[in-house]
Amino acid sequence: MSEIEKGTAEENSKKKNPFGKFMAGYKDLSKRSEGGPSIGGAQPGPAPQPFGIPWLDDLAGGLADGQVLVLLGLDTVDKTAIGLQIMEARAAQGSHTAYFCYETWLYKEIGFRILTLATGVPFREFERLSLPEMPDEIVAEFQAWRRKHGPFIHLVDMGDPSKGTRGVEDLKAVVDQQTKEGRRPTLLIVDSFWMAAARYMHSRDISITPHQQKLNTFASQFVAFCREERLQGILLHHLENFTPKTHGDIIESLDAAGYKRLRQVCSTVLLIPPCSDTRYTLLVRVNDQTQSDDDCECTLRLDPNLLTYDHCEDVVFDHRTGLFVPGESRGPATLRPPP
Repeated sequence: MSEIEKGTAEENSKKKNPFGKFMAGYKDLSKRSEGGPSIGGAQPGPAPQPFGIPWLDDLAGGLADGQVLVLLGLDTVDKTAIGLQIMEARAAQGSHTAYFCYETWLYKEIGFRILTLATGVPFREFERLSLPEMPDEIVAEFQAWRRKHGPFIHLVDMGDPSKGTRGVEDLKAVVDQQTKEGRRPTLLIVDSFWMAAARYMHSRDISITPHQQKLNTFASQFVAFCREERLQGILLHHLENFTPKTHGDIIESLDAAGYKRLRQVCSTVLLIPPCSDTRYTLLVRVNDQTQSDDDCECTLRLDPNLLTYDHCEDVVFDHRTGLFVPGESRGPATLRPPP
C-alpha cells in the first residue's frame, strides 16, 4: 500500500482526528526539516532539470525528481502565465507535463493562451476570431507548434466540482493512465493549489481552520506522491491579505500568515509580493529557513498582449521607495531589508 493510500485509510478509520498518524508523521518530518534538508529539499541524487526559461533557471535552479515548487502571489498576479511558460519550455525539451486546472473558466481561457504562445497573436484576438478565421500563415504556425509541443502537453480539466474530491489520488489516476499510454509526465502543475486542497477537504467533510492548514495537509501529500513516483511538481497559489510592511520582512510575514510549514515541505518557494506597478513585478526566491544573503529576486515585465513574463534588464526595484526605477539589472540580486 502506498503512503497516500495509508493516509486515506487512516482518515476513514478515525472520526475525532481524521488525520491521525499521518499528521503525527508530518510533524516529525517538519521537525527533521528544521535541522536538515526539507522533505522536498536538495538531497543526493539526480541533478535538477532546468525549467528552460533562463531567468527562472537563474533564480530557482530547476527541479529534480521528487521536488516541489510553490509559486505564491495575489489574485492580481498572473501566476498561470508562468505555469504555461514552464509547460511550453519543458515541451520544447521533450518532457511531458500534466497541467491540472481546477477552474472551468480558466481551463477555457488557457486554450486561448496556448494559441497566443504558439502564434504570437495577441490573446484578445482569439476571443474575437477563431483559429480557422485567422490568416493561413497563422494557422500554419500553430500547426507547426502543435506538432512540436503538443505531444508533450496534457491539459487536465478538473473544473467540475465532482473532480478532485479524492485529492492526490485523482492526480495519481491521471499519471497512471498517461503512463499506460506511453506519455508519463515528468512535471505536474496544479492550478490552483487552494482550490485543489479545498475541494478535497470539503469532500471529506473536514473542517479545518485556518485554511493554511488545509494547504499544508494537501501539500504534504502532494510532496509524498512526487517523491514516491519520482515526479516534479509545481503548485500555483493565490495569497490573501498578504501585506508585508517592507520587502525585508517577507519571510516573517509569510510565517505570520501561516505558511511556515509550506516553506518547509517544499523545496522551492517563489513569491510575487504586492507591487503597485502593473507593468512590472518582482519575483523573489524565499529561503527554506530565514532571510539571508542567499534569497534572490529578479524583475519581470508582463507583456499584456501575449500574457507572458520576461526578465526586465533596464528596470530594478528600489527597496527604499518601493518603486520600480530605471537601472541596470545584473540578473538575480540579493534581497536585503531597506535601511
